[in-house]
Amino acid sequence: MVTLRIEDLSFSYRQGKVLDAISFETGEGELLGIVGPNGCGKTTLIKCIDQILLPDRGSIRLDGTDLQRLSRRELSRRISYVPQAISSSGSSTVFEIVLMGRRPYLNWSVSESDELKVIEAIKLLGIENLAFRNIRNLSGGERQRVMIARALVQDTQILLLDEPTSNLDVHYQMGVLEVISGLARERDLTVIMAIHDLNLASRYCTDLLVLNRGTVYGQGSPSDLLSPEMIREVYGIEALVKHDPSPPYVVPIRAVRERP
Repeated sequence: MVTLRIEDLSFSYRQGKVLDAISFETGEGELLGIVGPNGCGKTTLIKCIDQILLPDRGSIRLDGTDLQRLSRRELSRRISYVPQAISSSGSSTVFEIVLMGRRPYLNWSVSESDELKVIEAIKLLGIENLAFRNIRNLSGGERQRVMIARALVQDTQILLLDEPTSNLDVHYQMGVLEVISGLARERDLTVIMAIHDLNLASRYCTDLLVLNRGTVYGQGSPSDLLSPEMIREVYGIEALVKHDPSPPYVVPIRAVRERP
């Protein structure tokens, strides 16, 4: 049973503390959605898990192993990461970009097995028609799907996604999240995803982690956490939360004068 455990994690930028005493855990087969208003620390938390940022204090352990003790190559075999901002520079094709996800396993040559994994991921994300296009010539949404495919071919235990649907239309938002949630179930992946859309989070996530002002407001199932009280306290919004049919969905009504 793969378990990722974060204990008492804090992080500060030069201008001040962003994360304060964050503790939670998640395991295989789970899709944990990190939600909360802008500036609450979602992206910073994901970067700390991937060791892009090193916390001021606290620990991040995968099956009991402190991630700070792993080399970058070892870490890349356990955790894959899709950032929110995706560069369109360079002259690589989509196939070449996705193949880069196999880098932690490559020695001097690319094997047939590596190429088959790339083809499988490209088909899974529905980007076969883009395989030999230059990454510079793709839309933001197309690049987003390419980077998710690259993360999948890393064959990691943990998949980190920072706003994976931010550049996608509604059709591709649902399509990508169907793929990700299906892989979490079928491959027993642990998926951690920062996401703004509470209704998409409710539909696809097994658990939510609500951040507010750099601290954990709560962790639990969408049915347990999504409530008018939580949305008002965290987002400064009056809203209805409908529970029939399941899963719950949020209907915003109005913004309160000041966010709490």
